[in-house]
Amino acid sequence: MLAVVKGIRPTSGEWAARYRKNLLEDGALLKSRFLLIATAERMYFWRQRDLTPDEKLPDFTLDGAQELKPYLEGIDISPEGLHGEPLRLTVFQWLLNLANTGELRAQGDPSLRRLSESGLLADLKTAHIEPSLL
Repeated sequence: MLAVVKGIRPTSGEWAARYRKNLLEDGALLKSRFLLIATAERMYFWRQRDLTPDEKLPDFTLDGAQELKPYLEGIDISPEGLHGEPLRLTVFQWLLNLANTGELRAQGDPSLRRLSESGLLADLKTAHIEPSLL
């Protein structure tokens, strides 16, 4: 999976589709089974079956504020104020946690069930996850 973290607000599925299209046109996307464009408010996921640069809406989305909220407890940042390096590191921590506990969480969380059914959570279990320096 390839993850791109953006500190942009507000976003929409249409915005994410255009952003994905631009990444594809620029050749910036490596071939990977899944793409995540993460913001503090929404997480947009695609299965990368076809890398044709079109404005394909995300296959599924998650509420980014809800997913990231547990990682912000005890620090003085709200999901609304999360951007830049803190956002990138929070998404990184979320992905690490999802790799370790996602399948278990998906059993009781309908929002994660589609990620499990897509194969993304299984891929994350065996993925090498590291933050990009770019």
